[in-house]
Amino acid sequence: MRSLSTKEYLLVFVLVVGVSALCFIGRIYLPLFRVAENWVSDLRVATLTPNAAQSELIVVVAINEDTLAELSYRSPVDRQFLSKLLRTLETKGVRALGIDLLFDQPTEPDKDEEFRTTLDGLNVPFVVAWADTKDGLTERQISFMDQYLSGIPRGLARVFKDPHDGTVRTMLVRYDRQGDSELSLAASLTNKVGHELPSETKLPLRYRGWPESGAVHFATFPAHTIEHLPDDWLKDRIVLIGADLPLDDRHRTPLSVGVRGQAEMAGVYIHAHALSQLLQSSQPRFLFWLEEFAVYILFGFLGVLLALAPLPVIARGLISLVVIILCWAAGALLFNQSGIMVPLVMPTLTFMISAGAVTAWMWRQEQAQRKFVTAAFGKYLSPVVIDKLVANPDQLRLGGERREMTFLFTDLAGFTSLTEQTDPEMLVQLLNHYLDGVCDIAIAYGGTIDKIVGDALHVIFNAPLDQANHAECAVTCALAMDQFCQSYRTAKQAGDIELGVTRIGINTGWASVGNFGGEKRFDYTAHGDPINVAARLESLNKYFGTRICVSQTTVDQAQNVSFRPMGDVILKGKTEGISVYEPYYDDDSCHDQTPIEEYQTAYELLRLKDSNVRDRFDKLTREYPGDSLIAFHSQRLNAGEVGHRITMKDK
Repeated sequence: MRSLSTKEYLLVFVLVVGVSALCFIGRIYLPLFRVAENWVSDLRVATLTPNAAQSELIVVVAINEDTLAELSYRSPVDRQFLSKLLRTLETKGVRALGIDLLFDQPTEPDKDEEFRTTLDGLNVPFVVAWADTKDGLTERQISFMDQYLSGIPRGLARVFKDPHDGTVRTMLVRYDRQGDSELSLAASLTNKVGHELPSETKLPLRYRGWPESGAVHFATFPAHTIEHLPDDWLKDRIVLIGADLPLDDRHRTPLSVGVRGQAEMAGVYIHAHALSQLLQSSQPRFLFWLEEFAVYILFGFLGVLLALAPLPVIARGLISLVVIILCWAAGALLFNQSGIMVPLVMPTLTFMISAGAVTAWMWRQEQAQRKFVTAAFGKYLSPVVIDKLVANPDQLRLGGERREMTFLFTDLAGFTSLTEQTDPEMLVQLLNHYLDGVCDIAIAYGGTIDKIVGDALHVIFNAPLDQANHAECAVTCALAMDQFCQSYRTAKQAGDIELGVTRIGINTGWASVGNFGGEKRFDYTAHGDPINVAARLESLNKYFGTRICVSQTTVDQAQNVSFRPMGDVILKGKTEGISVYEPYYDDDSCHDQTPIEEYQTAYELLRLKDSNVRDRFDKLTREYPGDSLIAFHSQRLNAGEVGHRITMKDK
């Protein structure tokens, strides 16, 4: 591990605390992170909650589809049937009754009266469900319910859903209604049987683990079968009556995540879990905020320790993965053995951010040292080459490789005359500024500067590193150079310095590249005919009057750049012609150029040797006197030449 100074240790500590605080706050206030953390917690609840025997205290009497099939209508549940059900349960000696059904509207008057009479006459403790506008009821429904259940012990049947994902993880104990504290259905029923209630308003809901037999958590009997059941099955039990229907009152719970879980749970079973928890005084052990924050800091420092370890990047990444897996396994084991729920997602993010930040900081420190080492070479070699050589010292050997590359040559027109007419000191300053500009552009577009010979520049694209769009990069680089050189030339002319235009040639092809030379002196460069062609294309600009000349092989790979054809040129010493092009400014930055449509029409006539081609070019010359390529073809045509093929007599 790299040794740190006292100041650096302090900075690392501040970093870890800061990142931990941000992730801790994000866990609370950012929905995406909260949902992710909750999902991982739910997975532990669903899969790692220890199995528990089926509850002996609570029985669920379910009104299911089979029950409704025996009634004359589905909703509201027939209150005469409910009256008979309550009297039957009373005779079987149940300890208490919780009715998770809403009586928010009238039905048949005689049946409504019979049910109310039954409630008034029950000799066992009971609680009836109640709801308000927050549960979707109208004022009219609430008014009826208040009147119909006047004097009847009630409890709020609302389930508390997480606002971000709708999962029920929390149970209400008590709530405030118009300044009065009232109890939830489960809490009210707990109170009815004489069990002390916790002081909290709401509590994390601890779901019972799956029974070993694979049965449901609570003994459940269909409501229409109760009269046929043995009394011993219900005697001294707390009975919850509620609907267990496919589409009514169903809610997502943490148990929905596990492979054993159901998609949603009926509300009556959620109240059963809450009731079981209150009766057993069993509360989940969640960490206090300070304890949770300590977990974040622990993960953060683990990330820092790994970032500082003197290991290869791959090894460091693999060890980090192992550490995270072990931490998650420890969190899962802790919940399984003690019920303590430790956050894992956001502390892991703290781990990664802390490790990444320290790694980036160390990289910056190393870059500063590296900059000191390579400063002397940076003025002579492309930074790309330096990077590769520093990363791979074995590259410092003789030899090379064959690959497709794009070559760019530049030359400053009239430089020889300029050297004769300009003060040497001023010439050096002028040339240095010029070369700094074009070299910076070449490097910015991913080029490798091969050579600087006087005012000329040779740039290689797609070497030594792969560059997928190297041809297009070379052309866009040339356009950027052209704009810079024209601006620089104009600025110098204002100072009475006649600087010539910069001519650029570009060609793409296969060549050999590598470290060539002797054992004591070698140079990273390329060799091959495509390089010579690029140099010849640069000199073609003088003949055509253009500034950038690009070969067909480059144009074919530069799909996002516009070009206009210059002609098919047979270079001296060659037998086959090369189609050459000039990049076209789509943004009309060069107002002297002919619009591309007009030029293309004229060039097509030239290619076809149409008899009207000379008149067309003469017309364009008059309209666009500054377009040198139009002027070139017009002069050829007026001199008696025809067609677009041009044979060069000079290099």
